[in-house]
Amino acid sequence: MAAQANANVIALQLEKVRDKVPLLYERDDILLTMIQQRGDVEKVSSRNMRLPLQVNPGGKAGSYNADGGDLGRGSGTQYDVAQVSPIFFRFAIEITKLVEYATTGRERAIENAAKREVAQGMKQFRSFLDKLMQTAGNGVLGTISSIASTTFTMTVPNGAALVYPGQTIQIYDTTLTTNRNIAAGVTTTVLTADPVTTQTITVDNVPTGTVATDVIVHDGLSGAQPVSLFGIKYHQNNATTGTWLNLNRATYPVQLATPRVNAGNAALTPSNVRLAINKVRKSLGINHISKLIAYMAVEQEHAWENLGITVSQIIKEGGTSSGNDLDLLFTGRKTMSGVPIKSSVNADQTRVDFLDLSHWGRAVLKDIDFYEVNGNTVFPIYGASGGLAASYIFYFDTAFQVWDDSPRTGAFIDSSNNSAASSRRNSKASSTIPASARPTKPPSPRNRKARSPALSTRSSNPPPTASRTPTTPPASPRSPTISRAKRESQKGIKPRRISSASTAPPSSDRWLPCKDSAASTGSTPISSAARSASPRSFLASEPPPRAHPASSALSATPPAPASAPR
Repeated sequence: MAAQANANVIALQLEKVRDKVPLLYERDDILLTMIQQRGDVEKVSSRNMRLPLQVNPGGKAGSYNADGGDLGRGSGTQYDVAQVSPIFFRFAIEITKLVEYATTGRERAIENAAKREVAQGMKQFRSFLDKLMQTAGNGVLGTISSIASTTFTMTVPNGAALVYPGQTIQIYDTTLTTNRNIAAGVTTTVLTADPVTTQTITVDNVPTGTVATDVIVHDGLSGAQPVSLFGIKYHQNNATTGTWLNLNRATYPVQLATPRVNAGNAALTPSNVRLAINKVRKSLGINHISKLIAYMAVEQEHAWENLGITVSQIIKEGGTSSGNDLDLLFTGRKTMSGVPIKSSVNADQTRVDFLDLSHWGRAVLKDIDFYEVNGNTVFPIYGASGGLAASYIFYFDTAFQVWDDSPRTGAFIDSSNNSAASSRRNSKASSTIPASARPTKPPSPRNRKARSPALSTRSSNPPPTASRTPTTPPASPRSPTISRAKRESQKGIKPRRISSASTAPPSSDRWLPCKDSAASTGSTPISSAARSASPRSFLASEPPPRAHPASSALSATPPAPASAPR
C-alpha cells in the first residue's frame, strides 16, 4: 500500500487567515480636514448665509486752502454682501443579512463586516467630499479625452484621480447643458480607475452620444449648469465675469480676483513662487502671508524637491549613529519661501495654491452623521413581491457649503507642466558633491588641532598662556568642532575639568582666533566629561529646525446609534 500523501489528509488541515486587512486604494481627505480644523464653522438654516465684505475704501483725500478755501465733500467706505447656502450630500451602504450572519463573532470571521462598513463608509464619504473640494463648484470630476469602448482616457489635470471604483457618475456635454445619462435613460458606474499610470477609467454603460471633451460629474446633479460644493477652483479664481457667492465678478473685477501666476506650461521655478507670494503682499499688504499654506499635488511637490537636489552637497556629521547613512533626498519639513507645503493626491497636478485657511469656513445645516427617521438609522429593502428582502440599507448625509470671505488673501500658480517626463528631466540634473564634503580619513590630532577653533578652558592649575586679542568672526562663522577635553581623551590623557565654557561672556559675539575655521565642516561633540562640567552643550552641528505641526485627521466615525448595524 502506498504511503499516505498530503492529498489524503488535506481535509484535516486548518486554513490560516491573516487577521489584518490592508487598504489597496486611496481615500485622502487632506483639504476637507484642514478646513474643518482651521476654518470657521457657522450653523445655518435653509436661508442664505450672509458674508459682509468691505469692498472699497471711503474718504476724499487732498490738500486745501486754509485761507477760507473750500474743503470739498467726502465719502464713506463701501460694503457688499456675499451669500452662501448649504447643499445636501449622501452616502448609501447596503448589506445583505447573510453578510451580517456570516461575519458575526471571531469564530466565523476576522472582522464583523456590518460594523466595519460603518467606519469604512464614513472614511470613503469624507474622501468623496474632499475630491469635490478640488473642483470649480460644478461637480465636474474629470474630462474625457478619448473613448475606447467602455474605457475613458481622462485629461490631466485631475485625470482619473477624482473618481473611485463603484461610484455612480453622470456624463454631461462640455457646456454642462445636456445630461447624457438622463437623455439615454441609463446609469453609469465606474468599474476601475487608474489615477497613477494610464489615467483611465472603465465603466459599465456608456450613454448614447458620449464623445471626447464630455465631462464626468457626480451622481445626484441635474439640469443645465449644475451647482455642487464650492472648491478651490471656485474661490481661487481670477475671472472677471460670472458670479461668486451671488456677487457679480464684473462689479468687483479686482476685489474678487485671486492673484494668479501663469507658469506658461513650463516647469515650476522659484521665481513663480516668489511672484505669487509677492502678489498677495501687493494685494492686501506686506504682513498678509504669515498664515499661508502651499497646497499642491504630489507631482508639484516632486518637482519642487527636484529643484533642491539639482546641486547637492553632502556634509557628514560625526558623533551620531546616522552620520554615515546615505540619503540623497529631503526628509524634513518642506516649505516654499517659508510657506509650509501640504500635498494631496486629489489636488490639481498643474497647480500650486497658496491658501489662508483663516478666511475659509463652512456653512453647516447638518453635520456628517447617520440619516435618521424617527430614531431609526437602518432601513429595510423590499423585494419584487412587496415583501421584505434579506438586506438593509443605511446612509450618511450632510448639508454644508464652503466659503472663502477674502479671495485676495491667496494666490495660485497654474499651467505648471510637471508631468512624469518633466520630473524625469529635472531628476537628471547633475548632483555635485564637493571634495571637501566627501567622507575622508579622520585627521590626526595634530591636524585636527590646527583646523579647530580654540575653546578657552581653565583647570584647577591653569598653565600660563599668552594673551590673545579676540577677533570679529566672519560673515558666516563655522561652529567650533572639538574641545580640548575631547582631544585629551583621545590621547589617553585624563581630561581636565572645565570650569567655564568660554572666557567670553555668553552674550558676546566675539570669537577667539582660529587658524582655519572655514575648513572645518564636520560636527563633533565635546567629551562627556566636558559636557558634564559645562552648563551648555557644545555640539557643533546646528539644531534641527522646529518641526511644523502636522494636521491630524478628524474623527471619521460618529457614535453609532443604538439601531446601527451590529
